[in-house]
Formats: sequence, structure tokens, C-alpha cells
Amino acid sequence: MTVTTTCTNTVLSSDSSIHSPNFPHKLNPNEMCTWAIIAPFGKQLQIKFKDFRLDPSKDNLMIYDGSSKNSAIIQRLTGTSLPADLISTGNSFFLEFVSDDNIYYNGFNLQYFIKGRLIQITLRWLTLQNLDIYML
Repeated sequence: MTVTTTCTNTVLSSDSSIHSPNFPHKLNPNEMCTWAIIAPFGKQLQIKFKDFRLDPSKDNLMIYDGSSKNSAIIQRLTGTSLPADLISTGNSFFLEFVSDDNIYYNGFNLQYFIKGRLIQITLRWLTLQNLDIYML
């Protein structure tokens, strides 16, 4: 798995975590950071938030379902409520964080995990002359 970022000292590969600059201390003013998390092909990623405190009026964390800002937006996160876990549809997430000039909040800390791709199989049940048959 690879993680690339535009902000130094925000990725801890030892525990697979990403945090906003200066976390757990107050945010730096006017930050703009991006992270691309890419798992091996055929895998999915899960994000679990450990801490989340952003200025609800200006700071936000955008989560994209893919490897770039051109990917579909999953969520725009702000405020102080801990977000629910997120799972990618493919093998990557792109995160974009922006803070304003106020430094009243601590930012965020999250962990990322590799998940195996989920395969959905639909089973149909047929009864033919008292024979039970499964069809895939």
C-alpha cells in the first residue's frame, strides 16, 4: 500500500494513520493538504476516524472515492461529530483538507485499513419435481 501527501509529518505508516498538520495541537492557519491512499489492485480501503474537530464554518475534509480530486466525492466532512467509517468501492481514496485562518480546533486523526474485495453472489431457489436446485 502507498500513501502520498503534500504535507510532511502527517502520515504514520507504523499504525496506518493520517492526521491533520500539527495534530493533536491546534490547526495551523490556512492549511491545504492532500493524501492519496492506494491499496493493491482488487482490494478495498476502509477509513476509521479516531478524532475529528474542525471549524464547522470554514475547515473541511473532502473524501474522494478514487486516487485523485477528479474522482467521485464520497463526503465533505466538517464540524466536531466523529464521522462514520468509510469503505472505498475500488482500491483508493483521495483526501483533501483545507483550514481557514482561525486556529480554534485540533483537526483530525484517522486510520486506514486494507479490506478484501467483496463479491456478491445471488442465489435463486428452484424446486423441480421435488428436486431442490441452486442456480448461480
